Order: sequence, then C-alpha cells, then structure tokens
Amino acid sequence: MTTIAKARSSLQLAAIPLFASALLGLAGHPTWPPPKHSAEYRQANMLFLRFQDALAAQRWQEVLSFCSERLRARAADWPSPAAFFNETVPIENLLSQDFGCWSCGSNFFGLLVPLTPRDSTPFIQWYWAIYATNNTWVADYPPTKIDEYVAAKKRAILERDDRIKQIRQGLEPKVAGIRTRLTAVSERFRIGSPMLFRLELINRGSAPVHYMDSGVAFAPLKLLDDKQHALSSVEVPMQIGVRRGEAAPGASVVLADKIDLNLHYAITKPGKYFVQFTGADLEIGEPVPAQDWGPFGENEILSVFDFVAATNRFPSNLVKIEVAPGKRQ
Repeated sequence: MTTIAKARSSLQLAAIPLFASALLGLAGHPTWPPPKHSAEYRQANMLFLRFQDALAAQRWQEVLSFCSERLRARAADWPSPAAFFNETVPIENLLSQDFGCWSCGSNFFGLLVPLTPRDSTPFIQWYWAIYATNNTWVADYPPTKIDEYVAAKKRAILERDDRIKQIRQGLEPKVAGIRTRLTAVSERFRIGSPMLFRLELINRGSAPVHYMDSGVAFAPLKLLDDKQHALSSVEVPMQIGVRRGEAAPGASVVLADKIDLNLHYAITKPGKYFVQFTGADLEIGEPVPAQDWGPFGENEILSVFDFVAATNRFPSNLVKIEVAPGKRQ
C-alpha cells in the first residue's frame, strides 16, 4: 500500500492533463503527432488484458496471481477464489471495458468500471487500479462485495447531497448582500480601439463571503444594441486559472480592471450600446475541507467538492456607452 499512497498525492494533477487533452481533441485540435504511450502504460495495459482474459476464462488462480498481496490475503477469507472474484468484482462490466486510465501516472493507473447506466441517478462507478510494486505490476481494488459497495456509494452520495443542501441554505443570507458593479474604464469608445471595463464584487452584507473567479476577466460581457437586443459574441479559446478570495463585509473587490469588449465582439457600427456582466464564471460559496480520495480514487465523488457554490447568479448593472467611428487613416 506504500506505493499507492505515494501515487495518490499526484492523482489530481495527473487527471488534469488527461482531461485537457480530451478537450483539445473535442475542440478539433488534437495533438499532432500523437504522443507515444510510455513503457509503463503499455505494461499496465498488458496486465489489464491478461487480467480480463483470465477472468473471462474463469482461471481463478491465474487471476489471483495478478493481484496485490493485500488482495490475495483477503481472498483467503472466502470459500474459494471463484467466490471471491464473483462477489467482489463486477466481472461482466469489467470485461466490456477497454484500457483507459482516469489517472495516469508513471507507476499507478487509476481505472474505473461503470456499475449503472450513465444517465442514472445516482451514477455509480467501481474504482480499481493497476500499479507497479517490487518491479511487478499488480491489480488492486476495494475487496468489498459489490452489493455492499453499491449500497455504501448510494449512502455517501445522499450524505454528500444533504451536506451541499445544508451549505447552500447557510449561504442564502450571505448572498443576499452580494452585488457586482461594472464601470467603464475607457473615457471614449471608438471603433478599432480598446473598450475597457472594470468589474467589482461588492459585499453589502454583514458577514464575509468566499468567492471563486473562474475567469470573469475573459468571459464575454453581454452587449446590447440601442434597442437592447443582445448581440452575438465570439468564443475565444484561452487558458484560464481559477482564483479564490474573500470579501469582507462592506468591502468591494476588483475582479477585473481591464475587460476589453473587443475580445468577444467585432463592433463595426457606431452608435449607442448597453454592456452588462452576466455573472458568468463567478461563484459565491463555501470552501470545503479536503478529503481523502481513497487509494483508488473511490471517494472522488465526495472529494471533488472543495468549494460549494450557491446557485445564484450575480449580473451587474447596465452601462450605456456611445461608440464613435474609428480614426481615419
């Protein structure tokens, strides 16, 4: 278990590039040439296939030989290896899976198997791993009967949802005093020139509030024409960091001081316009203490919520601007 403990510290970080690369592919810009799989990835994949093959053929002693020492010791508590694997592994579901790690490290590969349809509520997955120890690759998983595993997951999800509900109820009086204020930074607005705005978070309540800024400086402001009809914005791909902070009672916090309207709009017609911050990418909530993900990530359903946000949106005031023609060349 020492190997797993060391690997777990990097699981969250390892999952981020995997997810990011998937998004690149979905966006139509896959990495080229495709990165080669590491030797460790291939070795883990080979054990995965051998593990599947032995399960499918019901060669229980061979399956056992692929398992960690911990699993082999626990299997001795069952009447037979056949009983152990049939009761603790979702065999049919696992046999339908291809090798794919949700957490890919150099010596630890976190895997999962869906136990319910993806559109089910709750959606439950079985977490396991293939990792290297003592120069040997082994399979490992929570040695719990599947029905008990599912029941425990459902209880945990209900407890999580109840906790989130309680936190949001406690946030209600705090968010009542939250406002956002949009002001023009540019003294004049001219086609072809920067059109800059400042966005502030204002806490008019009597208690401090925590906020999470997921990129308000880069989210499209809402732009309306002189008849207050919304105009279409253009999506701009970019890397955005998440910033957290706290606003004291009566305080205002500058979330962004130079939001350029031109980033998401091509304004070519002079005239009157209205601009508003929609509330996108701004959340008011409560930090949640970090929790142990478990050796295989099996507690991720609880641990991903390190910040519980209120469901409220916080749009700003409308700012009326007059856009003048561009400078003549």
